[in-house]
Amino acid sequence: MSDLLAERHGGVLLLRFNRPERHNAIGGTLLRELAEAFDEAGRDDSVRVVVTTGVGDSYSVGADAAVLAPRAGGIRSEERSDEAGWRQPLGAPSERSERDQRSPGDRPPAREFLASEEIGGEKGLPPLSPGQVSLDDLGNAGRWTLRMWELDKPTIAAVNGVAVGGGFGIALLHDLLVAGTSARLGPGFAPIGIAPEMGISLLLPHVVGAQRAAELLYSGRLVGAAEARDLGLVVETVDDHLLLEHALERAARIAAMPPLGTRATKRLLRKATYAAMAEQLRAEYTAQVLLFDHPDTLAAMDRLVRRLRAKAEASGAG
Repeated sequence: MSDLLAERHGGVLLLRFNRPERHNAIGGTLLRELAEAFDEAGRDDSVRVVVTTGVGDSYSVGADAAVLAPRAGGIRSEERSDEAGWRQPLGAPSERSERDQRSPGDRPPAREFLASEEIGGEKGLPPLSPGQVSLDDLGNAGRWTLRMWELDKPTIAAVNGVAVGGGFGIALLHDLLVAGTSARLGPGFAPIGIAPEMGISLLLPHVVGAQRAAELLYSGRLVGAAEARDLGLVVETVDDHLLLEHALERAARIAAMPPLGTRATKRLLRKATYAAMAEQLRAEYTAQVLLFDHPDTLAAMDRLVRRLRAKAEASGAG
């Protein structure tokens, strides 16, 4: 089954993140298929608006904690079972044993780790040679973000459930966010000691203002749908069971407009931030390279994984 489901509704392309058993965590082929779908939408004049949402009860929880766990080095492979809160095994057994049994001394440098497909799965990006990795100033996340950012057609994120970390970053790349009443959104990077990525540090202040963005980024907290609406982070909230229908109706109204006008309008709306995006992605990547190798970050990742495991065990015992 594909990690991304595509449906056409007239001039609207609906894309559903299809990893519900992992709360649509970024992995597998999701990013590659999403980038390819955005590329195709840009080439297909019959597609006028793109809508994204998640299958199941989450939009996307971002990077999979089960992938970050071995990076921290504090969780043994046998401890990271289904009871640890992850609902399916991480890769094939041979892949797990090789990766999970690394000692901290065997841990790949952050630059190598961030340029691999270990975080986020396949991204559909041209592979880099070792020399290119050494000189890369964007990282996989930055290069993928630019690819998605280049679509000059209106986009709507129908945020169902949680959108956090990279999942929040994907949502923020859209022109309009519509949230279900149970939605919870936020960057969520602070608790694990890393900085924003995917242009969040540029886009969030642009959307909600500098002080509110700083509060969300420093605290790492998630906001509910009503607060997100008050902040201007989402344009409106809708009952969960009506969310997708409403988002498609909004998209259909936009799709009914003369298409060249809406494309030109999107280019104008992006003009103020378009040139700044690549530069900000470089700055974000520089921060990530430093932070992913820092003991404080590794310890924070370890604490997160242990907390998730304890929560899952308590839930199972109940």
